[in-house]
Amino acid sequence: MSDIAAFYKQVIQKYNQGSGGRDQPIKATHQARADNPLCGDEVELRLCVEAKTVTDAAYSGQCCAICNASAAMLCSHIRGLPILASLDLARGLIGQLADPSAGQLLPADLQALLAVRQYPVRVQCAALPWRAMLDAMETAG
Repeated sequence: MSDIAAFYKQVIQKYNQGSGGRDQPIKATHQARADNPLCGDEVELRLCVEAKTVTDAAYSGQCCAICNASAAMLCSHIRGLPILASLDLARGLIGQLADPSAGQLLPADLQALLAVRQYPVRVQCAALPWRAMLDAMETAG
């Protein structure tokens, strides 16, 4: 197994098992649902935004291990980030999932998600929570 494949497996397992933010009650100011009919993933993302900063994030739904791990990573990474930085992070990850040359430097554990590009059907699983976050922010106006 290659180093990136081993790292990918380790990170996905860590976040899938830990599931930070899963089914946590928060006072949401922003929320959105997203689904992936190809895999059956359904995610509801809830965010608390105060003073232009994401102060809390949680999610729920029925999803595969990749989507679950990605949602847990999202919750972990955006807590405490300004809205614009969290949006940039989401767009950067989604962009790199679609195009390896999309060039934003991501934290190491998020880089592990990029290994799903080997499995094109799974790319949408990894991107789904991040798309829900973008929808939540856009619909809040």
